[in-house]
Amino acid sequence: MNAELKPLNLSENNFMIISKLFNHPGVSQIELNRLIYRNHSIISKQIKRLQNMGYVEMKVDPANKTKRQLFLTDKGIAVNSKVQLIQASVNHWIVAELSESDRENFENILKQIFSNKNTEIQDILLS
Repeated sequence: MNAELKPLNLSENNFMIISKLFNHPGVSQIELNRLIYRNHSIISKQIKRLQNMGYVEMKVDPANKTKRQLFLTDKGIAVNSKVQLIQASVNHWIVAELSESDRENFENILKQIFSNKNTEIQDILLS
């Protein structure tokens, strides 16, 4: 997927942040860490990079002045549309050789793995 994102000057890590911020505008960096399951320092670096590129902005939470909220800029929203098309294309490529039944089984297995590991992953990342 990195090869497809390269013309946009993005990586998979950037893509995941953009995608999550599109679906969860105003999240804090801690909440974003939980959504992406990445190390805090990696997320911090990627957010800074995306801010410098004009895709993400950080605002003070009006309800809690000590909390910072993350939002996509108009430029970030526009690039999200492009990366979603890339993701759909890559996802289709991954399962293209599978029958419909195998695709459903594959999706169910991934959901089960993710469900079983969700708490464990959060414990590791937040410790």
